[in-house]
Parts: sequence; structure tokens; C-alpha cells
Amino acid sequence: MQEGRVPLISTAVIVQAIVFLLMTSYGNMAVLPFSGRTICVVALWVYAFSMVDYTYTREIRHAIKMAIVYTVIWAAIETGMEYLLNWLLEMGFPTVVGVWYGIQNLLCLGSVLAINNYFAEDAKAIKKSVIAVLVMGVVVYSFAVHYVIENVPSTVPSTIFEHVKTTVDQQDIMLKRIAAIFYGVEGFLISFSLERQ
Repeated sequence: MQEGRVPLISTAVIVQAIVFLLMTSYGNMAVLPFSGRTICVVALWVYAFSMVDYTYTREIRHAIKMAIVYTVIWAAIETGMEYLLNWLLEMGFPTVVGVWYGIQNLLCLGSVLAINNYFAEDAKAIKKSVIAVLVMGVVVYSFAVHYVIENVPSTVPSTIFEHVKTTVDQQDIMLKRIAAIFYGVEGFLISFSLERQ
């Protein structure tokens, strides 16, 4: 990989993570339920996937085409996963469900990076030290998700103005923020590792 290529990917990952954080979104591309937020998340993934492909091919049309292909594939996978995750949630495995969303984002990025890196002429492996940091990150992330599920109340009453009361799912908000931070840090480490070789 030539010097100066990977910062496009690093930038895309950081932008994604920041927007997911601001939106309090898992970054999930599942089309159930479909909303304006889903469109924004899908657009961010198309952007990230296109940056990965463009980094390796330097062809805009090819990058856009492949980004759409990757997005459709992952949207289908994630939509199917929602059924499994709902079943796991009903079976009493909320930590597994919470951890999956962050790992799923990392798998989206990692799979596309792996495919492009595999077909590149100057393909490089990710450093073992980065893999160790990634594994440690997954462990820390898993503990953080478990802590939030066990200690943060699911719903918190909130007063808007004087007479309107609503409930805020504080646990869900915290889990989404943790997932966005985890994805941003780990995704950046992967792309940074490739950049430094």
C-alpha cells in the first residue's frame, strides 16, 4: 500500500464514529425499521466503503459501485441478524446483543479492508501488536457493555417543559455511545496499522 492512501479510510472511520456518537446510533444498516436515521447510517457506510475501495483502486466509479455492493450485502446480513438478536434478547442475553453491535461495525469495515487488501499488489498484513490491541479492545468493550446493562437503569423519567413527561432509555443511549467510540478507536487502529507499513 502506498504512503498517503489510508488516511482516507481513517478519516471515513472517524467521521462515521463521530456522527454515530452524535446521532446516538449503533451504526446498524438493518432496514427494519426504515427511517431517515437509517438512510443517514447507510449513506455513511457507502462513504466509508467507497473510501476503502478508492484507496486501493484509485477509480471513483469502481469505488462507488463496490461500495453499493458491500452496503447491500451488509444491510441484508444485518437485517437478518436483527431476528437472531431479538431472539437472544428474549432468551436473556442482553450483553451478547449489546456487544454484537460494535463488533458488527468492525466486521463491516474489516471485511471490506480484507477483500481490498487481499487483491492489492502491495498487500500487507496487520501488525500482530495491533491485533493484540484489537482483542484487548473487544474485552474492554464487552465489560463496558455488561457494566452498563447491569448498572444503568433502562428508562429514566424526563420532564420536557412543565407538563409534558416522557421516558428516556438511558441504557440504550449509553450502549450506542460506547459502540460508536469502540468502532472509532478499533477501526482507526486497523487503518493506521496498514498506513504505517
